[in-house]
Amino acid sequence: MGTSQNIAKCVPNYIFEFSEEIDRTKPAHVNFPPGAYHGSDVPYLFDLKGRIAPFDETQVRFSEKVIKYWTNFAAKGNPNGSGLPTWSKGTVRKGYGLSLDSDGRGIRPVNLVKGHQSEFWDELYPQ
Repeated sequence: MGTSQNIAKCVPNYIFEFSEEIDRTKPAHVNFPPGAYHGSDVPYLFDLKGRIAPFDETQVRFSEKVIKYWTNFAAKGNPNGSGLPTWSKGTVRKGYGLSLDSDGRGIRPVNLVKGHQSEFWDELYPQ
């Protein structure tokens, strides 16, 4: 059983994957292919003072939703709020979380265990 599942036994928790394809938001001098990578959510949460390409309108609205989730979670321990797709708690035990993406796939629930081969890693490194 993975760490998220162990934590879920004790406290409500919310898991996510940031699946926004990063391309326009990367610094021009960095040669990363488009895709989400560790830390690629940071420009959506903080103003990096011109270090990234400007967001289009879809990215701006997406950023506002991500900020609302994080703010709600910090303020009351629950990321949900008015105008946001529902982020269910407790579903982590079944491997479900929220995928955060501004494009046509949008913000939606996904099976993260299946999508990220978590069962394989849990077998390889049992708790």
